[in-house]
Amino acid sequence: MSRPLRVIALTHVYPRFDGDPSAAFLGTWAGALRAHGHDVRVLAPHDAGLTEVDVVGGVPIRRVRYADDAHETLAYRGEMHRIALRPPLGPPLLGSFTSQMAMALRRAVRRWRPDVVHVHWWMPGAVIARLALVDVPVVVHLHGTDVGVVEGRPWLRPLAEWALACTDRVEVVSTSLSERASAALGVRADSLNPMPLDLAVLTPAERVLSLDTPTVLAVGRLVPEKGFRELVQAVAGLRRDVRLRIVGEGPDAEVLRLLADELRVRLELPGALPHRELPAEYAGADVVVQPSHGEGLGLVVAEAVLLGRPVVATDSGGVRDVLERHSLVRPGDVATLRARIVEALEDPDLPAVMRAARRVRTALSPDSAVLRTEQGWTEAIRIHGLR
Repeated sequence: MSRPLRVIALTHVYPRFDGDPSAAFLGTWAGALRAHGHDVRVLAPHDAGLTEVDVVGGVPIRRVRYADDAHETLAYRGEMHRIALRPPLGPPLLGSFTSQMAMALRRAVRRWRPDVVHVHWWMPGAVIARLALVDVPVVVHLHGTDVGVVEGRPWLRPLAEWALACTDRVEVVSTSLSERASAALGVRADSLNPMPLDLAVLTPAERVLSLDTPTVLAVGRLVPEKGFRELVQAVAGLRRDVRLRIVGEGPDAEVLRLLADELRVRLELPGALPHRELPAEYAGADVVVQPSHGEGLGLVVAEAVLLGRPVVATDSGGVRDVLERHSLVRPGDVATLRARIVEALEDPDLPAVMRAARRVRTALSPDSAVLRTEQGWTEAIRIHGLR
């Protein structure tokens, strides 16, 4: 790219502080772009206890208030699509959220005159951009949950079509998501642009393993679509004693505890951890399992193989770009998931892990993401100029 660009990154979730696991990949993405000279600034919703103007990881952020602290509950919890539709407070809260974010985006564009607005997740980001009526090139980046919302609620497709109609470019994080977006949204992705991994953080830690009790590790939001209930069931049927450790937070925590108690599974739920602590978690795992029903990309699998850990994963979509498809388990298939965990514990396929790690290091490096993003911005500016 011939010159640095001024860019507003519009998102409903972004790391709130250094080490926050909330969409940590966006912090890696924005930081890498700023390191290459681009003036990327983030526009995100406010959350209780935060300042309205901040800098996290060297990236300037403006946070938009849409309610009082007690009611700012839509963002940063991984459940916006559920909370927003839950009466009586959900719909009016969503209305305030979208209108306040749209007004903030319009003000930011008018005052700062960016070259591009880069929207992450069409819902709510593309809706906000359309409501803001900004005359600036717009890139919309689909991540998976935003497509899944329409797959589960087809009546939202007209809203998606309306929101995406005035965008200049649509990008997706995986090959599978491109196919899903075409089917669910009726939109053709212009390019594949997976989010980067923080390679500086993801360095192998010293392994501390128990010779007596293997550890099965999973990482992610504690919500039904992550498949952790099936994972507990799979572990319960193992013929050896293992420790199941699920790193993350969410509404399914108590459900998982009760299920584990019922099935006599040794379950540990340490909550969400800073991203810099994950390498140590991976290092302590004998096998990492991603049992999701659907993933836009599957960054947990990518991180695990990069750190050399054996992985068991479901055929949840985006993970096909990381692992060989024949090795994947059908989502919800507890018996096969259990069998693959046994295989990984007894005879891990380390050559396959090394092959996947090479693909990940090439495709998901920050430098690769910067190059893909720059190319997308250039094309969006060109297309917008033709309108």
